[in-house]
Amino acid sequence: MNLKNTLLAAALACCSAGIGAEPPFRQTYPLDPVKLKNMFDKAAEDTAKAPAAWRKLPLAYYVVPPLSHIPRMPDEYPQDGAAFGTLEIIAAQGEYEPASFQLFPKQNFDNVTLKATDLRAASGAVIPASEIDLKVVKLWYQAGSAWCGFFADALGRRLIPELLLNDETLIRADSRTQDNYVRYTNLNGTSRYAWMSANFSAVNYTFANQANQALIRDADTLQPVVLNRGELKQFLATVHVPEKTGPGIYHGGIEVSADGRRLGAVPVKVRVLPFELPQAKSNYDPDKGFYLSLYGTGTSNVKVLKNQVRHNALAGVGGFPALSGFWHEDTVKNIALAKELGLSTRPMFASVAGCSQQLDPEHPTPLQKIAIQTLAREMKSVAEIVKKELGHGEIYSYGYDEAGPDIIRRERAAWEAVHQGGAKVMVTCRPWRRLLYNLDFFIQPGAPADRRTREASLFHEANPDSLVGWYANPHTGPENPNYFRRLHGLLPYKNNYDSSTNYSWWRNNWNDMAIPYESYLRGLVIVYGTADNVIDTLAWEGVREGMDDVRYATLLKQLARKAMQSPDIGRATLGRQAMGFLAFTDEKRDDLDTFRLECIRYILQLQNLLKGK
Repeated sequence: MNLKNTLLAAALACCSAGIGAEPPFRQTYPLDPVKLKNMFDKAAEDTAKAPAAWRKLPLAYYVVPPLSHIPRMPDEYPQDGAAFGTLEIIAAQGEYEPASFQLFPKQNFDNVTLKATDLRAASGAVIPASEIDLKVVKLWYQAGSAWCGFFADALGRRLIPELLLNDETLIRADSRTQDNYVRYTNLNGTSRYAWMSANFSAVNYTFANQANQALIRDADTLQPVVLNRGELKQFLATVHVPEKTGPGIYHGGIEVSADGRRLGAVPVKVRVLPFELPQAKSNYDPDKGFYLSLYGTGTSNVKVLKNQVRHNALAGVGGFPALSGFWHEDTVKNIALAKELGLSTRPMFASVAGCSQQLDPEHPTPLQKIAIQTLAREMKSVAEIVKKELGHGEIYSYGYDEAGPDIIRRERAAWEAVHQGGAKVMVTCRPWRRLLYNLDFFIQPGAPADRRTREASLFHEANPDSLVGWYANPHTGPENPNYFRRLHGLLPYKNNYDSSTNYSWWRNNWNDMAIPYESYLRGLVIVYGTADNVIDTLAWEGVREGMDDVRYATLLKQLARKAMQSPDIGRATLGRQAMGFLAFTDEKRDDLDTFRLECIRYILQLQNLLKGK
């Protein structure tokens, strides 16, 4: 760490100690003078046409698409935004749906608070304010390939919006050096800022340069923020519509106060749809599930597991709930916890002992034979418990990761032992075709593409009960939420995959500038770990929306198939039209928001027609 950075870190630590009446820390970013002037000119024009309550205020706001492919910069006029608009959300019962806006201050503000109000319908029904999650979108410096790339860029750094924070001061980004600092909070309440941008040239570079997550804590709710004159700041508002909420239009707002004075409210309008979304099903088989099963989701932290459930990550890979036939009480307890939280209990991926044991087919050793026999007993024991508790045997053992043909041949005995015990086998590997006859869940490297889709189809043909997932190329890491929405939603769904099984959801990669695991890659994460939870990101919200796209498609297909079976020509025709819409949607290029709206239109039409309306 050079002297300049050492002094800066010390200065930041002093500021964080709260000595005296220190003014609030002002996070600043480099602003382009030409863009800044354009921003002020545009804001003046927009304010002249604003509602009367906002015209004389030193603050403007813009409603923007929440998960756009456009990274929101502090000096970039939002061309796709609506000045002084309304946050409009359409959501099914039980769904989480985001909206976003940017505040544009015409003067400095030291203490700006945002508070959501209850959302009320004309019927008197209420969505409480507690169901509206407000976050500030934090910009910080990432590798030069950020936003869409996942390979390392040792020479470049780029300012990127990514983190969804409750306390914006958790991260400080130094625009002079393009370095990030994260606040460490000790058990005694003292705090300091640690450098999170070390590269491999730093003296004694170690895993410690990837952060001590046990010392990182975000606030539980959105804290006051600082606004700098001429600098746009983005916020995300995610509305959860509780199950059984009555359909209709709900109105409310997000009140904005500055330095103790109420300035105004950003209006919110939520249309609650008259249905709940089903769990996602595969495109090619209405009886098979479609899963978000990311690596690294294994944990016993209830807060983290609830976060996964809120984002449709119900069938993770990584060991939770961990099942073991030798410890019956723990197995039953973990099954109960999975049920309580809403995690998938059918199937359960990588939930039992692994099956990477190898047996020399020609000259097996006594130890190899014992290992296979032990595996078979373990599988039989746990399968019996799961069968008793859940009534099925869809528990998966994980094989040798990314194995070549020789290892796969030597694994066959272990895979057979898993099957003899009543469980199933999953693993990542290349499409070795005939060699994979004993595999139940084939996780193929690379996002769905024509040649990979053919391999997925061949694997399904060889074993109609099998599952196919994808991971890597791209790995996680890119911040673009629109990109990740497509990658983990319609793209694998339309290509007849059963799962998005990307690597990885969570590991200690707070420093994007030098990754000790794979130096040629960026930090492979979608969320960032803290002492007791995770910090969400724009990309993670995009993944949830991608899975919701599949859930809307699932419901539409269920209704369309029902309509097509009707003797009524009108119903059958609408069902065929809806199926045609789904079939000819271009998962690579079509606008995803438009796709969602068309799904809703068809679903409502089919619902009404099937009810005879």
